[in-house]
Parts: sequence; structure tokens; C-alpha cells
Amino acid sequence: MIPAGDYMRDALAVVLLLLPLGMAWDMDHQAVGLSQLIVATLLSILSLALRYLKSASVLPDAMTPGRVQAVRLLMNTPYAIAVVVTLVLGYVGDARGGGPGSGGGVGVGMAIGLAGVLLAAQGRAAEQRGEHSDAALWRGITMVIAVVALALGTLSAVITMVEMSDDAAWNEFVVLLLGVVLFTVVPLIAVRGVTRGDSVWRDVVVVLGVAGLLAAVWAQAADDTMGEAWSLRLDGPDVLFWPGLGAAAAAAGISAAAPAPHGAVR
Repeated sequence: MIPAGDYMRDALAVVLLLLPLGMAWDMDHQAVGLSQLIVATLLSILSLALRYLKSASVLPDAMTPGRVQAVRLLMNTPYAIAVVVTLVLGYVGDARGGGPGSGGGVGVGMAIGLAGVLLAAQGRAAEQRGEHSDAALWRGITMVIAVVALALGTLSAVITMVEMSDDAAWNEFVVLLLGVVLFTVVPLIAVRGVTRGDSVWRDVVVVLGVAGLLAAVWAQAADDTMGEAWSLRLDGPDVLFWPGLGAAAAAAGISAAAPAPHGAVR
């Protein structure tokens, strides 16, 4: 029997993987214009069928829950690689009109797609039994994402201060540092609670993820205030990693290993 929560997780993963195809992936490209990303998206969506094939006895008995989880992770790796490559090019790529080394930037499509691929890659509730629990893995992934966000936010702040030191006023630097604290340090504090097995902090990170998703969707129609793509090199990650953090913290393994406090309803 597949729990209803697994069906909901799969449906949400499909939506979050398909939505970015109509959005900006970086400052120069729509996601639908990147053939390698389309292939990675299809592979991630296909990975969602593994659990159903196992339940229907289509897969051999040798495909234990642990092996199903491993294959699912492998099938979602190309999408994760596309995200990493985009982050690197966000600092060293060539954006249109920016010149060599100006950075290719990032778009809201990547923020939403990252959440989708993380939902697709994680183990399902029906697989969380004994040694097959992937709670430790997803706590680690959540922490890695938070640390990467902090590192990139700090790097962007340093680059901005160096490149704009002659033109910017001190209050601009203060705003920049406050942005790093808000978008990267605050989530890291919450993620530390997740790694300690605190279900309350887990819920906080999930709420941050929902807020990040709403901000990404809002950016589609808010060019005057946010914009659907921005310079990662100068503006930092902003809410780029929030949806991914929320998706990783929502892993069924983490939820099973850290049940809600007594009397609380999730």
C-alpha cells in the first residue's frame, strides 16, 4: 500500500519540474531552450515511476527499497549537475551585455526546479523501514544546501564590495550584508535544528521553502521589484535556495525520524 502522502509528493515533484520549463533559467536562457535540461527533467520525472513499478512487481525482487532509492538518486543526478554548472557559470559565465566573466546569473526557474528534483530524488514514506531509512542522507543534503547558500552569499558580498568600493555608499554595503544574513544565515540556523532531529525546526525550514516558492512565482510578474533572473555574482542567491531547502527538509525519512511533538498535529 502506497501512502497518500507519497502520491502528493510525486504530484508536487512533477509540477515543480515542469513549471521551470516556461521560466528563466539564467539571465540569457529560458529553461525550455536548454536541451540538456529537458532531458534531465524527463529523467527525473521517469524516476518517480520506480516506486509504482516495484509495487506492481514489475521490478525484480533484487530491487530492494534501498536499491530503489539508489537508482532514484542516480536518475536525478543529471538535473543536480545542471544546477551546479549554472551556479558556476553564474560567477564566471558571460551574460548578454555584461562582457566576459560578468557571470551568467540565475533565474527563478532554477529555484523551482531545484525543489522539484529534490522531491523527486528523496525516498518515499513506504520505503522508510529500518536500515532503509534515508533520514541521515537528507539531513546531510539539507545542511549542504544551506552551507552552499551561505558560501555563495558571502562570495557575492565580497565581490560586490571589491567591484563597487569606489562608487557605492556605506549604506549600500549595509543592505548587502543584511541580505546575506536574511537569505542565508537565518535558514542555516533553522537547518541546524533539522540536523539535530528537531521537528519544529524542520517545519520552519519547510515554511521557508514555501515562502521561497511564492517569491519565485511572484517574480514572474514583478519585474519592477524582483525580476525573474538576476546576477548571482553581484546580487547573491537571494531566495534561490529556499525552495530547495524546504523540499529537502520535507523528506519522508526526516519526517519519520523526527515525529511531531506530543499533542502537535502536522
